[in-house]
Amino acid sequence: MTNKQRIVTALAIAAVILILPELAHAQAGGGQGQSLINWVVTTIGRPLLNAGILLVAFFLLCARVSLGIVGFVAAGGLVIANYQQISGFFGF
Repeated sequence: MTNKQRIVTALAIAAVILILPELAHAQAGGGQGQSLINWVVTTIGRPLLNAGILLVAFFLLCARVSLGIVGFVAAGGLVIANYQQISGFFGF
């Protein structure tokens, strides 16, 4: 490839780049993707998280008798009483 061919090729590439429109960049937090995330969180995520928190609280409250029964009952009661705030920590 001679110098003349390289210059012509470089000019052709530069012309094509100038002709192309400026491509849009993806925007975080907007558009169809964010709508899908909101739908999944509200229809699947939030109820699943709430059920998990309540299940953990139920298991803590139903712990077998042992030396730590008082701690388990207290922890289970606190989890049940504050499950909405706990789910809020996860952004729901």
